[in-house]
Amino acid sequence: MTRIAPVASASLALLVLAGAAHAQTGPFTGSAALDLSAINFAPGDRTDFPLSVTDAGVVTGLSTVRTTDGRVAIYSWLVEPGQPATRLGLNGTDYNFPDGIRYDAAQASVAGRTIGASSVVGSELGLGADAWLFDGQATRRIGPTLAQLSQTPETAFALANSATKINSQGVVLGSSFVYRGDGAHFSTSWVINDAGEFSLLVPPGEGFINPSSNAPTVQAYALNESGTIVGSELKWVEGFPNVAFIRNQDGTYREVGLTGAPYEDPAQGIFTRSSAVAISENGITIGGTLPRVEGEGTGVWVDDGTTTTEVGLRGPLYFGPGGAGSQSLFTLSSQGVAVGVAYHVGSDETIGGTPGQSMFVVRNGATEKIGLSTGAFVSPTGWEYNAPFTQTSDGTVLGFAATTAVSTEGQALKQLTSWAYDPSRAALGTVPLALQGSQYVGPEGERLSYTIDAKDGRVIGISRLFTGVADEDFWYDGFIANLDTGEITKLSFETAPDGRSRTYPLIVTDRGGVFGYYTKFENGQPAGDRPFYWSPRAGYVDLQPAGAPPLEVGSVPTFVVSPDGLRVAISGTLLTGDPGLLRVVLPTEGCDSIDFNNDGLFPSDDDLVSFLTVLAGGSCGATLGDCNDIDFNNDGLFPSDDDLIAYLRVLAGGNC
Repeated sequence: MTRIAPVASASLALLVLAGAAHAQTGPFTGSAALDLSAINFAPGDRTDFPLSVTDAGVVTGLSTVRTTDGRVAIYSWLVEPGQPATRLGLNGTDYNFPDGIRYDAAQASVAGRTIGASSVVGSELGLGADAWLFDGQATRRIGPTLAQLSQTPETAFALANSATKINSQGVVLGSSFVYRGDGAHFSTSWVINDAGEFSLLVPPGEGFINPSSNAPTVQAYALNESGTIVGSELKWVEGFPNVAFIRNQDGTYREVGLTGAPYEDPAQGIFTRSSAVAISENGITIGGTLPRVEGEGTGVWVDDGTTTTEVGLRGPLYFGPGGAGSQSLFTLSSQGVAVGVAYHVGSDETIGGTPGQSMFVVRNGATEKIGLSTGAFVSPTGWEYNAPFTQTSDGTVLGFAATTAVSTEGQALKQLTSWAYDPSRAALGTVPLALQGSQYVGPEGERLSYTIDAKDGRVIGISRLFTGVADEDFWYDGFIANLDTGEITKLSFETAPDGRSRTYPLIVTDRGGVFGYYTKFENGQPAGDRPFYWSPRAGYVDLQPAGAPPLEVGSVPTFVVSPDGLRVAISGTLLTGDPGLLRVVLPTEGCDSIDFNNDGLFPSDDDLVSFLTVLAGGSCGATLGDCNDIDFNNDGLFPSDDDLIAYLRVLAGGNC
């Protein structure tokens, strides 16, 4: 494997590596189809979706069934290893429809607890539902009753309770919607703490209770592990402003948002239209506040638990002469890094009708511009187009930039380049990522690449292939890039004789493995999409169930991975036409070979000397091949004393 030294700049050099990985084409012994036969599904076409899988292999999910009369039923379930499925949801005559139809939609599963809602039989228009919590042993109803929500419950014909968020401590965030015959429909939010105590979310003070319903109108958006909740609440005073709030785990509230003339109603002394949309695990909250006067711009802000600070990009590119502009914060990592977009003003330049926009991150209260903003990615007037794709679980921001020189309105995109920005590797800046080579360049110089997921400095994505086939479909190779070393490895599971391929990585684990799907070819023609796993040591693994027909994952596959990265649940359709659900358990890959310098001689003093030299930051010095990496025990942590201890143990003839 070719290696390059890390480069601390935005123009990180990337190499395409052929690699020595190979495909395992037979059934993977760690794969097994999940048994859902114990669930009494209504007749019809069924699709199964996993929601989560634990390190112990417990899979939680739901199935949708389109019945012969056109209805869609929803069933929630849980499957333990080696056991048939257990149906989740509320039981009793209130929830059992006469024809066997169920509506038990699970919303989330955390630390052995699952939340969801079951539809109520006989509620007018089918609008009623009760929220539930499965604690690992039993399912119980949660949420308010009509009497707790409305001063005139007799006028209501339906109550829909929904549990929306849950943390690992057992705190549940939910919402309720009441349909009343007098037209006074209203919604509110509530919380159940880790002791099981229920309470409505009602900030203290006058004006927060709707006089017509005797209930607050609140939308809670987020919940973190400490139990802090953020959202916005309608205040029933003149102008009906939205007031953003933070509710601490002790039940105290604090109003947040931007103050001052543009944002604050001087008569009421409140923030006019403010909303808190996310909170990190370290207590950072993000939100936005609209001004009192239309056309005066949008204020985005970050609150550190004590002070609300306005953030975002400044300058004439983002705010016009009258102060008008538009900015938004839309994601927040668990570490408190926020991601935002600032739209350009005063320019009619667009890409496909979309105006120019810049990306930025906010960390430690400071705003930093990110994205590709040099060369062909910026126009002479400073206009650019950087768009977000996602912020991954480790805080890495993934996006793409268009080449402005060939992308005026009405003209097809010629180049779309993916990029990554890792806050923990800020010295690298924004790193462009794409596979290199003529096969990734179209006849008019087109290039298209997208990043998909990232973890711990490894980023996966795809680059489009231009095969020259007339009326060709979209073909692509996947890749995994290592931001620390600058290496990029092509992922291409199976290729047709004419060079076409589709290898789509979906998830990268903290062990550096990749889950995804690829297009299988038979007689040179596409024959469905199949799931795969890849890692530097295992190569390509075809994740097919042993003793069962192959699994087709379809055009929008569902993969969920356990926290330890060794188990994945995959939904799809078996080649028999039946719905398929697969649980895969990967083997622990163990330690590398003790032939560290790859000279073919081992055990050898030269291997130990080379290992110690590289561990200390020196060069390999091998005469044949390159040295292995210093993560000898493949635990994802390096440099580490554990790697040296494991190497000496294996060198002496012991186990990894």
